Amino acid sequence: MTMIFQRCCYSIAVLAAVFLSFSAADPERPSYPQGYFQSPVRHKIVLSATFGELRPNHFHGGLDIKPLKGGVAGDPILAAAEGWVSRVKISSGGYGIAMYISHPNGYTTVYAHLDKISAPFDDIIKNEQYNRQSFDLDWNIAEGTIPVQRGQQIGTMGNTGGSQGVHLHFEIRHTVTDEPVNPLLFGFSVNDKIAPTVSSLRVYLLDQNRETLQAYNVAVARRSGTKYGIAKDTIYVSQPKVGLAIKTFDATSDATNQDGVFRITMLTNGNTAHRFTADRFSFNETRYLNAHLDFEEQSQRKSYFNRSWLLPGNKMQLMYSDIQNDGVLDVLADYPTEVTYIVEDYFGNSSTLQFYVAYKPKEIVVTRKNYQYILPVNEASAISREDIRFYLEPDALYETCYLSYYPSNERANDSYCSVHHVHTPRTPLHKPMELQLKPTREIPDTLRNKAFIALCGESSTGNYGGSWQDGWLITHVEQFGSFCIMLDTVAPRITPVSFAANMANARHMSFKIADNYPIKGRNTPVLRYNAWVDDQWILFEHDSKSQTITHRFDGRIGSGPHRLRLEATDNRGNTRVWEADFVR
Repeated sequence: MTMIFQRCCYSIAVLAAVFLSFSAADPERPSYPQGYFQSPVRHKIVLSATFGELRPNHFHGGLDIKPLKGGVAGDPILAAAEGWVSRVKISSGGYGIAMYISHPNGYTTVYAHLDKISAPFDDIIKNEQYNRQSFDLDWNIAEGTIPVQRGQQIGTMGNTGGSQGVHLHFEIRHTVTDEPVNPLLFGFSVNDKIAPTVSSLRVYLLDQNRETLQAYNVAVARRSGTKYGIAKDTIYVSQPKVGLAIKTFDATSDATNQDGVFRITMLTNGNTAHRFTADRFSFNETRYLNAHLDFEEQSQRKSYFNRSWLLPGNKMQLMYSDIQNDGVLDVLADYPTEVTYIVEDYFGNSSTLQFYVAYKPKEIVVTRKNYQYILPVNEASAISREDIRFYLEPDALYETCYLSYYPSNERANDSYCSVHHVHTPRTPLHKPMELQLKPTREIPDTLRNKAFIALCGESSTGNYGGSWQDGWLITHVEQFGSFCIMLDTVAPRITPVSFAANMANARHMSFKIADNYPIKGRNTPVLRYNAWVDDQWILFEHDSKSQTITHRFDGRIGSGPHRLRLEATDNRGNTRVWEADFVR
């Protein structure tokens, strides 16, 4: 009788929570203008990704809008409102060709992965690239210099930069703070009558310091409609402190891809204990994604679990609210904890997962294997040995790290020091680690500038660069792993793709440029290239996915015979020169 009464009260509390979730907007969250922005495409908006989706190392900052015809570039991209072009950013990776338009209402819209920029903007931007003699461009433009009208075509949809398929990545940001806001909050119409799917639950058994003793998955089954549950309704845990995480995704009515959800609310005993809402975030906080999700599950199994409890080093604020006890369950031995998850998409479709957590005491023997150092969370850590030093800033870790380290000599032929195995890449870093290595084999003075710190992977070698100081090679790395010192004396490769002696009727010429050691790290210099025709610099576009550079003939190269010179230089200063004659 008592359990029946508890379940009834529990159901009433859940219904109330769902009602409140769909009622008037949260008074602590801002309201956004409706109807001010028009659609950036002429066709119906169909999404391939939503705002706040979980991505490697970051939250997705906008909406990904599909082309009218799958896989085909060229759909017109329109300015969502009047304003001015405030920034143009062009690069071989990342957002590719991206245009930023600031608006009088205090917001900036971003249009990324463009295939082309439309007239009259394209000539202005290309002239700036020629003035700087660089394809890569990050140009902040004064207000009013390049005005834009609402609905004016600014470019065409493409697949440039780090995009994995043709689409428009569309963002709305606060102009002053540069913080992205979910564009759906501004009233864009998307056909979505499908509730999110809940696919799995993950349980973390915690000690008194809230360190994870054990973690395991619990299968989730659909009960009926949008209601989910687990086998026998109850999870029995051997520790009184428990953390939970949920794997869930959304879908829209016009697409089959799996999207991120808008809100995840966890209730315990009818009270909100943790809420995640994908409405806005700060780029300063986006890497906290690695604490929000289960990093090992994501990096090892491509499995994205949303934590509903805070790791000690997770300082993200804007996407969290109503958190009690850091989301950690304190489970009593004689009273089960009632748990409900409410998962919502932006358009009011929701699913629920309900279950109990009961405590049955049982000792867990946890053996932390082969660790040599304890790196406390929220504290700086510095470790120094004879031929390796590394330093972590106070906010570099999300939880206390029991760090393992050992040297080995398995790359004795091509390494100038031991291979230093520093913990495991399954443990994430929020801030880069300063790493210093000392060679144990003599490096000739003529080759010291060719030395770099290598990430020694099982299938490839990454180049983290480095600079010398007092006999140590120093760099910053963004992950734990295996590192050594190697030399790079090989210049990049330049291979013609579309080039001939007679280019009279050609629309473009293109080449592949590639280096032997791929660049790693945000602050590591990348492969550089330049091109000249008859000693005049010309623009080649760079696509990092295909390792291709392309010059589109635009009238700057006249008819007649010409001499082309290409140079490619890697981050160790090795340069390749390729020259040939051609006729236009």
